[in-house]
Amino acid sequence: LSLEIPYADLQANALSTLLLSRWCLKNRISRFIYASSMAVYGNPKSLPVTEDFKCEPVSYYGVSKLTSENLLRLAEDEGLSTTSFRMFSVYGPGQNLNNRNQGMMSIYLSYLLEGSILPVTGSFDRFRDFVYIDDVIDAWVNAIIKSKTPSKVYNLGSGIKTTVHDLIKLLIEELKLRKDYPIEEMKTKKSDQYGLHSDIKRARSDLNFNPKVTIEEGVNKVVQYYK
Repeated sequence: LSLEIPYADLQANALSTLLLSRWCLKNRISRFIYASSMAVYGNPKSLPVTEDFKCEPVSYYGVSKLTSENLLRLAEDEGLSTTSFRMFSVYGPGQNLNNRNQGMMSIYLSYLLEGSILPVTGSFDRFRDFVYIDDVIDAWVNAIIKSKTPSKVYNLGSGIKTTVHDLIKLLIEELKLRKDYPIEEMKTKKSDQYGLHSDIKRARSDLNFNPKVTIEEGVNKVVQYYK
């Protein structure tokens, strides 16, 4: 979707953030907590990524998220206290399996549940940092409780990388499908990030962020929800 309709990303993220931040300032709302994304980092040369890494997004979605962060920095100068969470691959029950444009785990699961050939883009060695929704919610709640966060930007991930190969293996095992499930290998898109995982020391220190759900436990919870 990001490459097909870039305007939609810019409108949904950057423009909406600008309008909301202006509304907050006008109505004397003191806090603004923003859902940013790992997409702002692009394809960094070293890992794990800290919040201080140079942001070089490779998709319109990533550009729109980074633009939103920058707009909030400007709003800070006018008195709005802001926090941006750069969320990594958040997953859990309730994801829309009909949306196959976003969310590696939910996309794979949607094909596996209907018994279709599983399309996999790029290398099976590509990886992501999957973090369970309950752990992410804990970080948001801790940030809301504070009157102001010590930093303006935080990574929210598990800090652990999971390859495409390992994710597919976990899903197939949990669904009790055959090990040689049919897979169609697809070419990598320019907007695809090869691999990212987060350094979450800042969130641990400032927000007592301590992800508890392992990828194995999380996949089990998700599969049980949708079966």
